[in-house]
Amino acid sequence: SLNKKPTIASKSLYNKEKKKIIIGRDNQCDIILPKEKGISRFQCSFEFDEKNNNWTLSDGNKKESMNGTWLLALRSFPIYNGMIFEILGSRIKCSL
Repeated sequence: SLNKKPTIASKSLYNKEKKKIIIGRDNQCDIILPKEKGISRFQCSFEFDEKNNNWTLSDGNKKESMNGTWLLALRSFPIYNGMIFEILGSRIKCSL
């Protein structure tokens, strides 16, 4: 629902040694979202690109998610400081 109030997630800190951060409703994810219809088990992931020295946001984990992650029609999208994205009411803010 578009009128649903976003949830406030706890703060999680990761460094580039982690290489990949998985977001979704599965218990194996690094950031676990509410188990609601419309959120995939493995919704999206952050990956550190050593070649370009930056983080990217990608749909799914190893394959595209069942529910999709809109990334301006790209398979992955560079993350920038202060970037905020929303997954079915859960807002995630990136601080680099």
